[in-house]
Amino acid sequence: MVDRVTEDVENAVLTAAASGIMMQIRSLGGAMADIPADRTAFANRTQPELIIGTVFHRTDTGHLDRAWAQLAPSLSGAYANFETRPTPATTRLAFPEDTTRRLHEIKERYDPQSVFRPWPL
Repeated sequence: MVDRVTEDVENAVLTAAASGIMMQIRSLGGAMADIPADRTAFANRTQPELIIGTVFHRTDTGHLDRAWAQLAPSLSGAYANFETRPTPATTRLAFPEDTTRRLHEIKERYDPQSVFRPWPL
């Protein structure tokens, strides 16, 4: 997610698309932005755009990683359901500190035996 599609973001998306990566810029906002960040696990509700990059050959993801590295400085959030290989950095983007704290508290209260596998927080 980005706060603004800058020239750097635009160039990174176009370069990635030219390399064969399917790129999408999805417009966000509307009713989604009306829900306070502390009401759900999905706290990133203020960013106006979501950028998605997809490759269809699991064994050939290096070029996606390189393309995504060009976008990384501009990212201000992430949507966890679109993360195929979560890293500590993408986890922090998907779940800001307050959200992570709340999720840990809920996990302790309702699933102390870890029956449900958590997203790697």
